Amino acid sequence: MNAICDKMGDASPEELEVYMEDLGTIQDMLTMHDFYMIDAKVEEVGRALGLSDIGLDRDVSDLTAHQSPVGQAASGKTGYFTVG
Repeated sequence: MNAICDKMGDASPEELEVYMEDLGTIQDMLTMHDFYMIDAKVEEVGRALGLSDIGLDRDVSDLTAHQSPVGQAASGKTGYFTVG
């Protein structure tokens, strides 16, 4: 999208129309595939995994096995229930 926008400054009216159509197509694709909802979905999944207490911006490699959702799943314990 940025490349198209860069070209628009020097475009002829005909080229501008093509670029606008291309941008519209890209915008439609992004909207149809929930691109603008990604951050909200990441936060939703993070909360479901119990990561909101330790922070969603924290580097996963800094987590202990107890804090890691993978470590919790392996031990059969999560923030919400015990498996098995």
